[in-house]
Amino acid sequence: MLNEANAQGGHVLAKVIETMSLESDFEKMCQFATQVTMEVLGADLSALALPAADTEHGLRFRFFSGFPPEIDTASLPGITPGTAAAFKSGKCVFVADYTNYAGALPAFLKARVCSGFAAPIRLGGEVTGVLTLAWTQPVREPGAQQAALVEAVLRQVGFAYQRDQLLRDLSLSRAEAVEVHQHLERVLAVSPVVIYSATVDPLQVQGSLRITYISDNIGKLVGYEKAYFAEAPSRWQDLMHPDDRAQTLLRNHPEAFVQGAFDRTYRVRHEAGHYLWIHDSVRLLSQSHGGRFDLVGAIVDITERKLAESELRRHRDHLQDLVREQTTDLIAAKDAAERALREAKEAEEHIRFLALNDALTGLPNRVLLLERLDQAMRQCQRSGKKLALLFIDLDRFKNINDSLGHSVGDRLLCEVSRRFVRCVRQSDTVSRQGGDEFVILLAQIESTELVADIANQLLNVVAEPYVIDDYELSVTHSIGIIVYPDDATEVDDIMRKADAAMYRAKELGRNNYQFYAQDMSASALSRLSLENDLRRALDRDEFRLVYQPQISLTTGQVVGLEALIRWHHPERGLLLPKQFITLAEENGQIVSIGKWVLRTACAQAQAWRAQGLAPGTMGVNLSAVQLRRKGFPEEVLDALRDTGLPGHGLMLELTESTLMHDTDNTVSALRILRKQGVKLAIDDFGTHYSSLSYLKRFPVDSLKIDGSFICDIHTDADAAAITRAIISMGHSLRLTVIAEGVETQEQYHFLEQLACDDVQGHFLGAPAYADDMRAFLQLQRGAVTLLSQNQGMDPGDGLRG
Repeated sequence: MLNEANAQGGHVLAKVIETMSLESDFEKMCQFATQVTMEVLGADLSALALPAADTEHGLRFRFFSGFPPEIDTASLPGITPGTAAAFKSGKCVFVADYTNYAGALPAFLKARVCSGFAAPIRLGGEVTGVLTLAWTQPVREPGAQQAALVEAVLRQVGFAYQRDQLLRDLSLSRAEAVEVHQHLERVLAVSPVVIYSATVDPLQVQGSLRITYISDNIGKLVGYEKAYFAEAPSRWQDLMHPDDRAQTLLRNHPEAFVQGAFDRTYRVRHEAGHYLWIHDSVRLLSQSHGGRFDLVGAIVDITERKLAESELRRHRDHLQDLVREQTTDLIAAKDAAERALREAKEAEEHIRFLALNDALTGLPNRVLLLERLDQAMRQCQRSGKKLALLFIDLDRFKNINDSLGHSVGDRLLCEVSRRFVRCVRQSDTVSRQGGDEFVILLAQIESTELVADIANQLLNVVAEPYVIDDYELSVTHSIGIIVYPDDATEVDDIMRKADAAMYRAKELGRNNYQFYAQDMSASALSRLSLENDLRRALDRDEFRLVYQPQISLTTGQVVGLEALIRWHHPERGLLLPKQFITLAEENGQIVSIGKWVLRTACAQAQAWRAQGLAPGTMGVNLSAVQLRRKGFPEEVLDALRDTGLPGHGLMLELTESTLMHDTDNTVSALRILRKQGVKLAIDDFGTHYSSLSYLKRFPVDSLKIDGSFICDIHTDADAAAITRAIISMGHSLRLTVIAEGVETQEQYHFLEQLACDDVQGHFLGAPAYADDMRAFLQLQRGAVTLLSQNQGMDPGDGLRG
């Protein structure tokens, strides 16, 4: 059937174009185009989707052909995923087996659709709709010639759609113009302002101004009716007072032609013989033929104002003469006294300001905050109301100072403080305690809901990007909240508990707020104890590495390992990275811990290589603090040289957020390592700043799909679509794609169908210590051999041991 399309393609295209030139009804043209396309390509059904603002994808099926009568096409919930994909990508989408297609519409299945083809309707660089064709028997994907035919036909549909929309917009514009004109005429009928349009020749002295339009209320202003000026367009200039005529000429005001505007005040003669003062506001529009300019103007009578101003000036001049004659010495003495008093007051205020305000941001400091807190507590005691104290700490602000310098950090603090002030009431106090710590006092609050609303607003406003010295920065903060008198009644207790609540917010992932609870004091002590223990953990040899295998979906063999740290705390037991890595990044311990992890993992990988186990690449996670350190590439190369591990045996894993700051230095460091064979993987891909520009700029080898997408991949169409897109994008960029968090056989098989390269997760092998992993590596070859002998065996059974 598609071969017939090849033979008839030119004839069909010519027929559609001829029909469109004769058919002005857009809907009839669409029906004709879709039916002819169906006939040529041998399709059984078709649905044409056009823009619709009330749908999720901005499209809705409007024209249907070939659907059986028992299917109510008007009740379809929306477009198919294939139609949506063609609309978003601007490319044709072919589905060979629609019955197994994720997200297939029940109505299409009911119509026994076996294969589908969605072609975008492109107009210039924009996609305006999609034509979806379907067959009730399996067919091959239309070839390039058939796709080109469909594209040419649909381009004509796009032209017709654009014409239809333009005609509708034109009709609406005409109706609006008539309505505006009628409204303007009604307004001008009662307005004291006279509106006119005219042309002017700036080179002429006489007759330069010619009125082309003047509003009907001109008679109320000067006594002459509109027809008087219509008979002789230059009569308005004749009514001007002779003494004012020269200063009104545009030829004497060349700046008006640059600014496009000119305001002038002059006198005109009323029909009764007296003169009126008017204010004439002129706007130059464009230059007409013959050197004349088009302009519009608005005229208003200011005679009474002029008389009042003249009388006021007379009285003012007389009074000034009296004062100047009688009180010159007194004024001088008064000025001197006022100046001395003002200077003394300014000096006193400056001294007090320095004592009570932060020198960088100008916000109240701790001294002034405590004063206002004491006053607010007394007010609460009298009124029975409450107050709230918000203790705020910027998240990872030290990284900005370390990487970009204190000058950038200081300006960022000033901008953050201004945003804080905009979020609170005038009666509240925003103070800076030092460093990146702020305290906000909310006085006389009615409910904790108000406090929560303000806290949410603070989080949202501060999180908006900042641009400082061409750096686009993002910063979040953690907020601890205490309510007086519910949680504490003494100043020191209030400050301490607010601080504890802030640390609880940091423990819960940062960028959130927490109200104080009784168990937070104990939690703060526990955190301090953990921080002290962390400083001694390396010296006490309390860290261990575990290794998790990465399995090739093609060969079933181990192609790499990921090194993961564990802390064997003498009192708290086994601690996972999420329980202490963030703390290590905050206090700087991550540098020494990261160096230990890198060297230990490289040494272990080389030891296994020497034993003939060949574990592939050894993956090591990096934090942003490590990557931004000067000399980081040298630290990696030293570790490789000292352990004997070749560069291609190491893979550094970084999250997308790690690559966001100081990208020039980051690219330079990674390229140094890439020259030595070191590989780079983007970890947790898809959860932060996924961008083709990043993948193009950085020397990336692999993408690791985050486990949050994998957990529901076989039941959630969105998760499956995202995973499929990441794999396709990675392969198109010649990158290896690794799926993390594979926990079930269904997930394994689904990823296999999507042609994912490698997988990692508990289904294939849980993280294991070095001795157990060595045994795993020794056994995995035998497991792969057994797998090849028993084709009915599940791939995971031989790899999980």
